[in-house]
Amino acid sequence: MMKKVKIKTTRDEIKIKGKDKEKNKIQGTERINNDEDKGAIWGVISKILIYGLAFLLPLFFLPWTSNVLDFNKQILLNVFVFLALLSYLVKVLVSGKLKINSSLINIPVIVLSLVYGLGTIFSLSPSASFWGLPLSVSESFLTFLGFVLFYFLIGNLLVSEKKSNKKVFWFLFTIVASGFLVALFGIFQLFGKFLLPFDFARVNFFNTVGSLTSLSIFLACLLPLVIALIFVSKKITHYLLCFFGFVIFINIFLINFWVSWLVLALGSMILFVFKLASIKRNERDVQFILPMFVLAISLFFIVFKFSIPFIQTPMEVSLNQRAGFDIAKQAVLERPFLGSGPGTFVYEYSKFKPQDVNQTVFWNTKFTQGSSQIFDKLATTGVLGILALLFLFVIFIRQTLRYLKKKSIDLTDNFNWMLAVGIFSSFLAIVFSYFFYPRTFILGLLFWVLLGAFVALESEKLKERELKPAAGLSIGISMTSAFVLIFGLGLCFTEAKNYSAEVSYFNGVKDWREGNLSKSLDEIEKAINFNKGIDIYWRDLSQIYLAKLSRELEGKDLSKEEINFQTQTLIQDTIDSGRQCTDLGPKNATNWQIRGFVYRNLVNLVKGSDEWAIKSYQEASYLDPSNPYICLELGNSYLISQDEKKMIKAKREFEKAVDLKMDYIPARFQLGVLNYNEEKYDKAREQFEAVVGLNPSYSNARYFLGLIYDKQGDKDRAVAQFEKIKELNPDNDEIKKILRNLKAGKKALDGIVTSETKTEKGIPELEEQIEE
Repeated sequence: MMKKVKIKTTRDEIKIKGKDKEKNKIQGTERINNDEDKGAIWGVISKILIYGLAFLLPLFFLPWTSNVLDFNKQILLNVFVFLALLSYLVKVLVSGKLKINSSLINIPVIVLSLVYGLGTIFSLSPSASFWGLPLSVSESFLTFLGFVLFYFLIGNLLVSEKKSNKKVFWFLFTIVASGFLVALFGIFQLFGKFLLPFDFARVNFFNTVGSLTSLSIFLACLLPLVIALIFVSKKITHYLLCFFGFVIFINIFLINFWVSWLVLALGSMILFVFKLASIKRNERDVQFILPMFVLAISLFFIVFKFSIPFIQTPMEVSLNQRAGFDIAKQAVLERPFLGSGPGTFVYEYSKFKPQDVNQTVFWNTKFTQGSSQIFDKLATTGVLGILALLFLFVIFIRQTLRYLKKKSIDLTDNFNWMLAVGIFSSFLAIVFSYFFYPRTFILGLLFWVLLGAFVALESEKLKERELKPAAGLSIGISMTSAFVLIFGLGLCFTEAKNYSAEVSYFNGVKDWREGNLSKSLDEIEKAINFNKGIDIYWRDLSQIYLAKLSRELEGKDLSKEEINFQTQTLIQDTIDSGRQCTDLGPKNATNWQIRGFVYRNLVNLVKGSDEWAIKSYQEASYLDPSNPYICLELGNSYLISQDEKKMIKAKREFEKAVDLKMDYIPARFQLGVLNYNEEKYDKAREQFEAVVGLNPSYSNARYFLGLIYDKQGDKDRAVAQFEKIKELNPDNDEIKKILRNLKAGKKALDGIVTSETKTEKGIPELEEQIEE
């Protein structure tokens, strides 16, 4: 009996152990399922964020900074991407599974990121290349990094194991819907129906993308995708997309920019060819008519250059292709591998701009972008940057064609095939636009959205790795999550400070323009307290200090000692601010110009200021050698000391300025004055006659010209000059006396006390009809 009982007990124990194992297995499965459910929640949050970003970014702007568009879009991009990435990593940790999209396209993206990062480190201005302030936000490394992480999230969160990838469709629908709203708003603006209360928005060319041409190109690149989505959509979605496409096309039509028609022609042609090739024999499919119609309209506008008579759009100034290529070529010869750094094209433009630009009204314009994205990239990221970008293009085209070939075998999967064709058409349209137009922030968004969407579409399954406790991969993911959290929070905090700085700076500039120096000074100083690393803040601060100093001394008859005592702090602040802006931006010619201007205005207050002014303008001239204004200011700085050797140098600078810009009135005038003082009256007369020919209302030039005619015995022409001056300055008594002398046969200045000054400052106060 005891034996039987023992056997029975053993069996019961076995049963119990079996049940316990089964129970543990069930509990383990439930725990895994619970973890996956928790992970799924974080995945949903990530998806909501990337959908929201795709929809909001083209529309988003804020009115509280000087750059209402790109800077605010960069803030939104970074915040949403940080939150989405953090949610994604939490999902991985909670679920215990890492699912990664191993698309081949990731390789050139990583290579491009490395090149961009190295270019930022070795940039002429690393801080400006990283943040984009105060240069080009759309080309900054921070913007680039945000887009790359956005691409990574799209490619990993939208992958569907089902045959038809609805996730990709709805994601693309989201950005198309946003593009529709952008286009609709742009149409209202073009017709003067202003929907926003802000002053800057009450002009017909304002939109939420950028310039009118950049808006047009964005929509032209988007439209082929819209057409592809129309082909695979049904019911209400189909009709909505048709309406979206119609509004987008109308906007392109109204703006009527030739590059947009080129881009649209290419995109619609690719779509037309693929759609036509997909039609089976004896099958009736008339969908190919839509891209064919868009292609025909595009070609019509390209060939006949038809204008829209009832829409007046402002002229947008940009470099031509030849100038852009020449600048890029010289820049890459100087810094061949990594270029000058992301977003620093303005430095290359200053140094290598073609001299013939000086003969146009845009001679003093600083172009922050070139004629095309390709030339910009060549100048700012060098040969390595261009090769990395081309590598990405080639791999994308290869992968897309392979995918389309694979899907064309089984045309029952027309949904994914058509999505891929739409992505391919729009992406190639963007690439094509890069050869004719610089990249904009929103065009960059569309570029990475399409790239990420295709990666999600082609990868029907993600590579999965289970995270085991204490395993290297688990530790790595945990450390990555911690790094993303710390870096992201630090970035958000820094961006908040930068944003506050921009708001204060914007307010300060506005107060300055309104003449409120004290309030302006407070706001600019507040901006610097938030962000000390922006050279333009210090540059403007030095000018405000100088204006305040001038106001303090205005109307006061003080000795030099009294001036130094009363304004010592203000003088020092002015000098320190000018020095700080060049320390932060030593490759920016404008910084050196302002520093030279500050020193030149302190010549009577600070010993040695004249030499520092000369050094500053010399550095500016090195960085911007084709700028006639810098030559003029350097020449004026040489004149301060009245030293004979420096007078010769001043004359050379004025001559150089005239050589650079034949119609540069201030330089011609100064040359005329120098020749007049040297009694070289024929040369002086030549310069003053040229000035008067360029600007008949320039009274000071007529004054000297009248004196020269008098000295050369040509009384009639002298009288004619002073009669004209009298018309321009009817209340000037000295001019009336000169006219009486000339008409009486006397010398013009007979009985008149005058210094016959060596500079323009000593000329009688005449009203000038010129603004330099």
